[in-house]
Amino acid sequence: MQRYIGNPAMRNFLGLSRGEDGRFLVQRSKEDFKALFTQFLKDVRDGKISSRAYTDDVIEYAKDLVASVGVGDDFCDKYDLADAFDEVEEDVSEEEESDEDEESDDNERIRPRTMIGRNADVEHALVQVKNQKLEALYASCCDLSLSRHTPLITVGFWSILEALASLHARGDAKFQDYFGKDRLRSLGFTDKRERDDVWEALQNISRKGNATKHSPRAAHFDGSQLANDVDVIAPFLKAVCDEISTRP
Repeated sequence: MQRYIGNPAMRNFLGLSRGEDGRFLVQRSKEDFKALFTQFLKDVRDGKISSRAYTDDVIEYAKDLVASVGVGDDFCDKYDLADAFDEVEEDVSEEEESDEDEESDDNERIRPRTMIGRNADVEHALVQVKNQKLEALYASCCDLSLSRHTPLITVGFWSILEALASLHARGDAKFQDYFGKDRLRSLGFTDKRERDDVWEALQNISRKGNATKHSPRAAHFDGSQLANDVDVIAPFLKAVCDEISTRP
């Protein structure tokens, strides 16, 4: 546990810092810190983290922790760590009392996603394409706060899709036209329901992205819908990247 808390990147993701008097301070809301640290304690208890982890492993765990819990990059005024621990300890104790109470508490904690979070398969496929723009755009769009940056993230994914269409076509291409249902079928989406879902999500991003980019007033602010659209097209993004990176 010390290896993780002692890592600067892990402390940064948790919102932990040390004041001039040596006290630990928290710069995340009590709700977000409680969610993050409670999950961390669960992972420690369940043996999901290793005391022999390397620095890179700790950093990857910290990124995955933030993404899995669903908190964004929102920070607040610093407050004493002891104030946050009161809530964390109470939450962990209540959880251990009974499985039924745990299930009920988890349902009460359900919150809208505050960030999209990275999909490991998509991220790996993008690396294989060897395109710095796509890697950087994807990382930024997935790590930004949905509650604050939905219009920007929408335009970011619109740009990713436009770039992938041109790379796949080996020339200029508009993704909303290029990635039609026949193209989706050729990419392996032979199931009609799945193909229709992907196509509809692509159309959503196309419509909302165009409005956000070109309208003087209209923009996309529904972060939950955008997150769902990105989840739906994740297998599609991987399939397109795989074809681009493996063809002669």
